[in-house]
Amino acid sequence: MKNFVAVFIFLIGNMFLSQVYASQPEKENIINISGIVFDSKSLLPIENVNIYNEKGDVIAKTDSKGYFIGKLQYANKEGIKFKIKLEKKGYLSFTQTENWADFKKGNINTIYYFGIKKANEASDVDSFSQFIFSSDLSFKSASNNFENVLEKLRFNKTINNLRKSSQKSFFEINNSYYLISDTGWIKLESPKSLIYIDTLKKISAENINSTLQRKDIKDILHTDDGEIKITMYTVEK
Repeated sequence: MKNFVAVFIFLIGNMFLSQVYASQPEKENIINISGIVFDSKSLLPIENVNIYNEKGDVIAKTDSKGYFIGKLQYANKEGIKFKIKLEKKGYLSFTQTENWADFKKGNINTIYYFGIKKANEASDVDSFSQFIFSSDLSFKSASNNFENVLEKLRFNKTINNLRKSSQKSFFEINNSYYLISDTGWIKLESPKSLIYIDTLKKISAENINSTLQRKDIKDILHTDDGEIKITMYTVEK
């Protein structure tokens, strides 16, 4: 009889604990977020941009430097999922959807850089975003890395402008040399860097523009023979 009572009490206790745990809300974790919002074309900071969470609550607003700081909550279940929405009068609204693996527990610190596009503006530069993980979310920290972001954006803009200007593949940019396809680019050591065309014809980079047009390039890649050589494949016709 004593054994029966003990088992009965044990089962009742487990049922009670299960109900307690089931009724508890799922643990919420915090993403501390800061960043800079800027015009995707001019790359100038934008003031008074509202930053919303997935529920539609305003979590931050940019200042005169385009800087913002706020917090997001996420449920620690099947990875880290959340959305960030940006709205500013005169600009297209922009939503960033994230779905990260659950690579770390607890609070996360990240800096975002949002480039948003003006409404009704004829521009081939769409809205975009970049982010980094950082323990320092201050404006100084965000601003320091922002210069690196802008440098990459300016370089990509230069590359895109060169693609529009001609069908050339070899270019000198700021005293450096590049081989450019329609989908990528490779930095070369010098104009004398060797180029293999379909692994058959070998010429120096400075002569590639007189040999083929960029639209005929299927792929560019580094070879693995110790020297700086580029292999180019022409599209089959």
